[in-house]
Amino acid sequence: MVQLIMVNQMTEFPEILTDGDLELRRIKPTFEMARVVLDVVNKNREYLGATLPWVHKTHTLEDMYDGLQHVHKNEWMYHIFLDNTFVGVLGFVRMNARARMLEVGGWLDRDSVGRMVMVRAMRMIEQIAFCGKFGDWNRIQIASDVSNMGKKANVWQRYGYVFEGVQRQVTLYNDEIFGDIAIFSKLKSEWKDRNNCAV
Repeated sequence: MVQLIMVNQMTEFPEILTDGDLELRRIKPTFEMARVVLDVVNKNREYLGATLPWVHKTHTLEDMYDGLQHVHKNEWMYHIFLDNTFVGVLGFVRMNARARMLEVGGWLDRDSVGRMVMVRAMRMIEQIAFCGKFGDWNRIQIASDVSNMGKKANVWQRYGYVFEGVQRQVTLYNDEIFGDIAIFSKLKSEWKDRNNCAV
């Protein structure tokens, strides 16, 4: 069962989510955290840069710190820790309260891919979105670069997400290559874990 911890009662979502050895933490930007994230990005630069446009523009500690500040101000992003080691991020990159829709985005250290980390993290995200305590959300949307779909498409569909189609050339990589984005979604009515609400 996922344990939810509210650090600040005024926040829209919990600051920390835990499920055994996996923890999602919303962390205020610091240069120390920027260094941790930059080290993982540098280790995965080619892998992440293929589908994340910001990677090509993030090289220094100051770049990463500025990026973390921007994300913290404009999104609700969690840092993913597995066995207390930072391995990626996941969170709400867009919120449309009128349409009751959340768009989720994130990335994972390549060494952690295939270990169910992102699937487990998404289950925690679904729980806070659909259980009702943190808003009456109806839809979660995932946008994934088509070139990175492969196994991802099968994974998300296996866990109840519907493939809706492809948005053509909506992302620009390295200021020269356009990318297509695949859209997957899950509705609250399709969510299978409604009996496991711990919130």
